[in-house]
Amino acid sequence: MNIKKIKAIALEYFLISKNFLIEYCLNKTVLITALFSFFFSVWVLYNSTPIFYITSSLVPVNQQVTQQSEGSAALSKIFNSGVINTGVNKITQFTASVRSSDTAKMLWDEWGLELFNSDPDNKDLNKMIREHKLLDKLMSRIGGYELPRFYTYYDLQTYIQNSVKVDQDMYGYELLVSMFSSNKDFAINFLDDVIRASDLVAKKSEIKKARAKISALTRDLASLKNSSMTSAFSERINSEYFKIASLDNDLPYFISVLDPPRSSPYPISPNIQFIILSNLIIFIFIGVSIEFFRKNKDDLW
Repeated sequence: MNIKKIKAIALEYFLISKNFLIEYCLNKTVLITALFSFFFSVWVLYNSTPIFYITSSLVPVNQQVTQQSEGSAALSKIFNSGVINTGVNKITQFTASVRSSDTAKMLWDEWGLELFNSDPDNKDLNKMIREHKLLDKLMSRIGGYELPRFYTYYDLQTYIQNSVKVDQDMYGYELLVSMFSSNKDFAINFLDDVIRASDLVAKKSEIKKARAKISALTRDLASLKNSSMTSAFSERINSEYFKIASLDNDLPYFISVLDPPRSSPYPISPNIQFIILSNLIIFIFIGVSIEFFRKNKDDLW
């Protein structure tokens, strides 16, 4: 195929496109639908609920390093071997605590009524009736099981798992805790409570483990005959008591809050430009289709 034929084909397609544009696009029908799209976009935006992005930046607190004797260091390796050394670090412990039922249980008294109570006259956390879909009711009758009648802190746990997200940078230097909400004030306060409660729950878990270690070490200390091991056990017991003392307070242990929860200044949804542009394209297509059908209805039928 030579250059002249290519030019002729290109010119033919150009003329066809030009005629189609003039005949079906640049007309009164398309103009009316394009104008109507703006009114429709305004209506959509007016009835849309703005969604804001709430974030908080955290920094994991480094592990404490203390001097240990040779026997105590060996004993420390025994107690800290296995799962903890292979990946359960402070970031993992904090993230798991955010998603735990213990954190939800701690927050239930303060946030349960605000999140799940649909009856303004009800003030009892344990009497918040939950509505079930018709399909769920039908399936429960068929399956022979009962649906829960009231909300519990497990529902708050599910809410946190679905709405609060914890992201870690690739080097593990920083955590970003975030959520989306239409109520900025609620989300800021709720996210702040989730962060602090999660750290507190993780601290309580560490205290429980430290007390278990002290109990085991104290039990076996009396039967030891080797003086170096006796000294190592004593040092380890003292270390665990010191750990409990450092944990049994209101200060953060696993994380340090770099930036407290704050909201984006502008809503991330709805996207005004996207809604206007997409509706404009859709309504122009509708206008072109109407005009095409009007001029070719005899051929189409």
